[in-house]
Amino acid sequence: MIGRILVDYAVFIDGKGYLGDAAQIKLPVIEVKSEEYLAGGMVAPQSIPLGHLDKAMEAEFTFHTNVSKLLETFDIHPGADTAFVIRGSMVDAKDGKQVARVVEMRGALRSYDEDALEASKKLQTKFKASLSYYKDTVDGVTHFEIDTQNYVMVVGGKDLLAERRKNLGL
Repeated sequence: MIGRILVDYAVFIDGKGYLGDAAQIKLPVIEVKSEEYLAGGMVAPQSIPLGHLDKAMEAEFTFHTNVSKLLETFDIHPGADTAFVIRGSMVDAKDGKQVARVVEMRGALRSYDEDALEASKKLQTKFKASLSYYKDTVDGVTHFEIDTQNYVMVVGGKDLLAERRKNLGL
C-alpha cells in the first residue's frame, strides 16, 4: 500500500535556500547500541540495548552542481555548527491530503566529494555532515528529536531519556 509521497522539498543551509540544487538528501541512520547476551538455558543470543545510539549521526547531501557557497560552512574546528533544514511537501496517496515534513539538523560539514570532471556530463557534489542535533517532524508530529549535547531523545513523540535526565539531575 502506498502511504505518503514526498512530492517536493527545499534545502536551507545556514538560512540560505538551495531550491533546485539538491539532488538527494540521506538522513541519519538511527541505530541503538546493543550487545549480544547468551546465558545458560537460552537457545540463542539476545540483543540487549545499552541505552545509547551505536554511531554518530551523519547526513549526506548530494547537489547537482558545485555549490561553492557551502564551502564557507566547512570547518575543521570543534563547535563549528551549521543549521540544515529540509522542508518537504507530502501527499497522502489515499485521500490527497497534503502535509508538511520538516527536518532540522545541526552539525558540521566534514566531507566534500566532487564527481570526476567530464565534458557534457552533469556534475554532482556530495557533502557529509556530522550531526549533534536531528529533528524530523511530519504533519506536526515529532518522529525523532535527538540532541546529543542536551541528552534528549524523542522517538514517536515519547521522550525516552526524561526519566534518566531526572535521575542524573539534569
